[in-house]
Amino acid sequence: MSYVLATNFLDRIDGAVQRGGRFDEKCGIYPPDIVSRFGRLLTQLRRPLLKKALDDAKEDQRLSEQARTAAPALQGNLLKDLSDSRKQRIKLERQVPQLILKVLNDTGSGPMTKLGRPGWYSAPRGAKDLDRTPFGYILSGPKIDATGRELETEYKAGIEPEALYEAEKAKDQELRTKRTGGKKYKYSQAETLYWEQWEYIDEWDRQFKKLSKNSSLAELKEKQLDKMIKESKQELAIRKSSR
Repeated sequence: MSYVLATNFLDRIDGAVQRGGRFDEKCGIYPPDIVSRFGRLLTQLRRPLLKKALDDAKEDQRLSEQARTAAPALQGNLLKDLSDSRKQRIKLERQVPQLILKVLNDTGSGPMTKLGRPGWYSAPRGAKDLDRTPFGYILSGPKIDATGRELETEYKAGIEPEALYEAEKAKDQELRTKRTGGKKYKYSQAETLYWEQWEYIDEWDRQFKKLSKNSSLAELKEKQLDKMIKESKQELAIRKSSR
């Protein structure tokens, strides 16, 4: 038999429960980190991107056949439609890596109530899951207004950061200080580790945003993530030593 204890309030757990030997593992649960989001999104996108490519090929075939059998007066317009469709598709295919990077950066510290839904970091189950979701944005491309300017991505309205390390730790310190009558609370070893791990996640997001400005999706996937994690550790070590 196994027991799992889950809480948002580490300070309220009785000290006897936290002593060594009570629980084999102690794990913090945090917002999904950039490495996890990166791998999950690429994995979940494979099938929808393949389906889109097959659907596009069928549409090309349909338009080609329609142009071949149409009256001469209509063939010009049908061939133009086919050419325009191919150009638009090629343009979108070239955009997909940058659209993926944008989604990864936009969803840092997003709430799991959103990120866990179909069309977000899980493949869509139907057309409704493409409405105002990252998958809809990646598969259909950004919306453009009459002047040719890209409109604000619709899915962003639902992903304001749920919990950022610095803000959450400040709130936690304030709450604990009130409970101790104004005396500064000293974190236990387990609590300190919890906040340090969360700080890493936020720092990874910041480093990834910097890297993605000058790196392609392939470069980030193959080379840069390990470098990003290493630099994050160095940055946090410097920050900690100056506190």
